[in-house]
Amino acid sequence: MDNHTKTLYFKCSGTLTWFSGDESKPYYYLACPSCKKKVAEDLNGYRCENCNKSIPKANPSFNFSIKFGDYSGNVFLGCLGETGDQILGMSATKFFEIFNSNQGEIKNITWSRLFTPFTLLIKAFFDARGQDFEGGSSVRYMLARVFAENVVEENQSLL
Repeated sequence: MDNHTKTLYFKCSGTLTWFSGDESKPYYYLACPSCKKKVAEDLNGYRCENCNKSIPKANPSFNFSIKFGDYSGNVFLGCLGETGDQILGMSATKFFEIFNSNQGEIKNITWSRLFTPFTLLIKAFFDARGQDFEGGSSVRYMLARVFAENVVEENQSLL
């Protein structure tokens, strides 16, 4: 296996320090209910190119980035689908409704989640498409899982 195809998972406890997204780049995309791929609006509702069909209703799905940090530093993580539900404390459908009815509330929602402690499973992998400052491939980080916060369990070795 080539080094550029390896994936590494690690668990990290820390806090959220930043969210991407605003009115010009929302925190979600509209997805096909069958395959969860991005859809485009058409005359009958939405069109899924992956399934090659028109659908009357699309499902919002999270797609945003966060900055997550601990005592050693920060890392930018991509949040897709259900991991976004746990980070923002609500479903993508509820977030979509708020985004389309009261965008001012979005800043309150994201700010209220800043510096919230989380324990995360993070997926690190080489991205041959991305370029680092020396022109090589870069490492990308995605949020794979959010664990329930359990201070006693996290510090069991200290007791």
